[in-house]
Amino acid sequence: MHNVSSIALILAGGHGRRMACLRPKQFVDVDGRPVLAYTLSAFATHPGVDAVAVVCVDEWMSVADGLGRDICGSKYLGTFRGGESSVLSARNGVESLWRLGCRPEAVVLIHDGVRPLVSDRLISGCLETCQARGNAVAGLQSNEAFLVSSDGQCASSYLPRAGLFRAQTPLAFPLGTFRRAFAAAGEEGVRSAQSVFTLMAGLGVWPLHIVQGESRNFKITYPDDLELFRALLAVRHGLQME
Repeated sequence: MHNVSSIALILAGGHGRRMACLRPKQFVDVDGRPVLAYTLSAFATHPGVDAVAVVCVDEWMSVADGLGRDICGSKYLGTFRGGESSVLSARNGVESLWRLGCRPEAVVLIHDGVRPLVSDRLISGCLETCQARGNAVAGLQSNEAFLVSSDGQCASSYLPRAGLFRAQTPLAFPLGTFRRAFAAAGEEGVRSAQSVFTLMAGLGVWPLHIVQGESRNFKITYPDDLELFRALLAVRHGLQME
């Protein structure tokens, strides 16, 4: 049995088709390192994270495994096979952690591998909130209203910004809770869920406890996101050299 209290489960199973790259976006090099390496480093160096694992697309598993072992060292639990969606990948990761003998009460922080700028503050907040209240989800408070449109061309209504939060990751629950949720959803329910957050919400897991997210904790999805990541890294490197 793996006697750890907290595990970062990094989802790196996407193919990156919207990025129009020859490789998945989590393996695109930025300043000589794959995007995934930055994400792994954030959790590997956090003192509150006991273990790290990656769920990865089949053809890149060996690359992800090498990164995980190099960056995380003794914290690394392994690389697991991804699914057809992020939710299926998360389910595969949770089941793999269970088979490894991780404790049901261990806090699992599910995080997108393409959110490489997750901060220590946000990781700590999700860990502490889950330990105190049973779950945690990073949520960025909206500073804009939202248009509602069924066709992407005409808006029929709007949502005022008050009370709106954009869900990010990490999303944290005990391992046993995640496993029961995936089992309760069943195969079709898991396949139809947009994200692990919406799956948990659809199962009636309320309240979800919000940890204030950060604008820099964005998800790299399109080429512009990659350019923004490069620019923010350049600023960070400049500040470190001063």
